[in-house]
Amino acid sequence: MNVTPSIWLLGITACLWSIICCSSGEKRNQDDFESELDPGETLAKRYCTSCHLFPEPGLLDKNTWTEHALPAMAHRLGIYPDRSRESLLEKGIGRRIVEQAKVFPAVPTISDGEWELIKEYYRTCAPNELVNSADTIPVQYTALFQPQVPAFKISHPAVSAFAYDANKRQLFVADCSRENQSSITILDAFFNPITSLGLPHPVSNLSLRDDTLYILSMGHFVPSDEPVGQLIRAIKNSEGNYQGYQRLIKNLKRPVDVAYGDLNDDEMDEIVVCEFGNHTGSVSLFAKNSKGSFDKKTLLNAPGAVKVMLEDIDNDNRKDIVVLMSQGDEGIDIYFNRKGLEFERRRVLRFPAVYGSVSFSLSDINNDGYKDIVYVNGDNGDASRILKPYHGIRVFVNNQGFSFVEAYFYPLHGAYRALVEDFDRDGDIDIAAISFFLDFLRYPEKGFIYLENGSATDRLVFSPSVIKGTADGRWITMIGGDFNSDGYKDIILGSFTSMLISGDSLNTARNKLRDSAQPLLLLRNTSRN
Repeated sequence: MNVTPSIWLLGITACLWSIICCSSGEKRNQDDFESELDPGETLAKRYCTSCHLFPEPGLLDKNTWTEHALPAMAHRLGIYPDRSRESLLEKGIGRRIVEQAKVFPAVPTISDGEWELIKEYYRTCAPNELVNSADTIPVQYTALFQPQVPAFKISHPAVSAFAYDANKRQLFVADCSRENQSSITILDAFFNPITSLGLPHPVSNLSLRDDTLYILSMGHFVPSDEPVGQLIRAIKNSEGNYQGYQRLIKNLKRPVDVAYGDLNDDEMDEIVVCEFGNHTGSVSLFAKNSKGSFDKKTLLNAPGAVKVMLEDIDNDNRKDIVVLMSQGDEGIDIYFNRKGLEFERRRVLRFPAVYGSVSFSLSDINNDGYKDIVYVNGDNGDASRILKPYHGIRVFVNNQGFSFVEAYFYPLHGAYRALVEDFDRDGDIDIAAISFFLDFLRYPEKGFIYLENGSATDRLVFSPSVIKGTADGRWITMIGGDFNSDGYKDIILGSFTSMLISGDSLNTARNKLRDSAQPLLLLRNTSRN
């Protein structure tokens, strides 16, 4: 998960719109359009589109582009108007890796005149402010979920990951409230602590497989290119108590997600890791060799891999790899499995570089036998910490040709996670979503939104609602499960209170959350009542 500010999510995105933003809005043919290109537009397209989708300036307001995004772009062009080049580089091996990748040129790659044209073009075309519609959408309160606060407490909670053992009814909670450390607490069916494990680094993912706990350790909480992340297996003694760890894979660049599955029909699971990194990173596949260790196959050399799922997308009885990329060139890639651990990468969705892609789910929303994509974008911890009308939850319907078309959008500031499930057991798929970068000072209750499916045969329709009692935490992760064994899916939210809150200049709201917020909130499904 990309739970922390990325130094350059918008660094290479500060490009400019086409001349149409300054025109009268009349429709023009392509020849006329090409002949009237502004020099600043031409330059912006030249320097931007080689790396990512060309962003329109309407995605950010004028001040944000001028004061934050454009200076960040300048760094990528070897121009350092606001800070030194040295200050952009971390220390140690991470620095050497970024230097070798030539992320920040030592000399400008663009002339002063060209750069001034780009900036002037931006100043002319960018809007003064963004028009937000998210707060005008009416929501009602739902009684489908009853909030309950577990007795389990953490000082200054910073929950980063969950896992649930349905057989033993045990919840695993990773917390990184102490700097560069994590604790994993195991809770019983009543959410009382059974035992805890300590780790020297923050945890981004917990997975239970065949009664074995696997831990993905980021190495660094903030984005970093230093390859110190690890995949670890927890070891139990003969009495079933945890007594240590075994390192399975090391030298990972800030890994944030992992998926397991047999991709080559050898009856052994391969491991796919999202090495988010910072300025560099990768989508990596690990296959066990004859010596019992893992061989690495790099599927993509690029930073920002944030979510991975294994699913047979093309119905050929082989699992494919689906990956969400952030950090600039945002989009969803499907790696179609062509046997023998060979894959064909196809980008099926691409998003502007300021979207803040965070997560996705695969589910047959329209019940046609093909998996659709529920996409979540709302990361807002970077150079543009403003409310964005394009943050939210989108459903992209699979048109059965393995391309995806947007069929639904619910705007939600700072959207961060979504669970797709038939929560009310009425035969269709609902969506439960949380926001981490919400408008916390004005609408704290919108940290959790329930979208009840009421779709007609020809279109997707969801009714949004909120729950009383969910405003006392800053929810960054959640997990679904039948926690009371009544046959209905409940939800547990995890609170992360360490980061600053936009607009909270005196840290009043943040400090209140840190000091008094509960780390967990159980949303008990009341459908059976």
